[in-house]
Amino acid sequence: MAGLFLCVACKKEEKKDSNENAQPETPVVAPCFSVSGNTKVVFSPGNLQWSAKNGGSRASVHAVAGGGIGAGTWRFAPNQWDTIGVDNTNISSEYSGWIDLFGWATSGYSNKYPYMTTPDNTAYGNGDQDITATNYDWGVYNAIYNPKTNTTDEPGTWRTLSYDEWKYLTYTRVTASGIHYAKAIVNGVKGLIFLPDQWSKSTYTLTSTDTYSADYTSNNISADNWQKMEDAGAVFLPAAGYRRERTVSYVGSVGYYWSATSVESSDEYACYMYFTSSAFSFSGPATDRYWAKSVRLVKEVK
Repeated sequence: MAGLFLCVACKKEEKKDSNENAQPETPVVAPCFSVSGNTKVVFSPGNLQWSAKNGGSRASVHAVAGGGIGAGTWRFAPNQWDTIGVDNTNISSEYSGWIDLFGWATSGYSNKYPYMTTPDNTAYGNGDQDITATNYDWGVYNAIYNPKTNTTDEPGTWRTLSYDEWKYLTYTRVTASGIHYAKAIVNGVKGLIFLPDQWSKSTYTLTSTDTYSADYTSNNISADNWQKMEDAGAVFLPAAGYRRERTVSYVGSVGYYWSATSVESSDEYACYMYFTSSAFSFSGPATDRYWAKSVRLVKEVK
């Protein structure tokens, strides 16, 4: 699979040469997140975004799985706290700006376009109950520009977490700090922080951790402090709201994030996770597929 890399780099043997002071290289531990008993991932550097004309600078196309070309440009948000907000109301096949709220499984494959607004739930995902490892998954099908590396990641580099993986990430995995998540305001934006498996509490002191009813104001983090946390592997999911046809609601107060999983025996509903200033829930996972939500992708690591 494209994009795989080591979560924990192997410790290289000490070089046997004439330099008696040569030291073995120190293992490098990447900030990974366990999403099952045998799967670790890293998160994309920001929420997924799409533009018909590359943000207005020019008309654009991108590579898709199978060697074809798709219209528009996919990218990750420049910063983890960046959201498009009410400008998502401009969604169309010709809008030159960026959008970041998408109907379920609208990767562009099989005419399931990212600018879809139809309220017909059966139009999304072609009836599939799970889009994992299929071209309906945004990351599987599309090349995506990565602003952190200033490169374009080929199709198949990234993917969407399943519903069970989101839950494992939040509740089940074992972490060195004993912490999974915390609500916060980062650089003035409300949202949810996930901490990697090997997070050290000494990196930054968080309060009201793993507390579903905590308010965003529990942790108010400046851009400078967030950079230190991000460098240590912390991930921030902004409260970007949702879109229903051409109406955008709850920007800056509620976060809704898609999973790759649909509701069993249904071609109308899909699973997601959400958080508010007083809740963080998987208790009611079913939602209409046309209710557009945020997408945050992951890349598997060894």
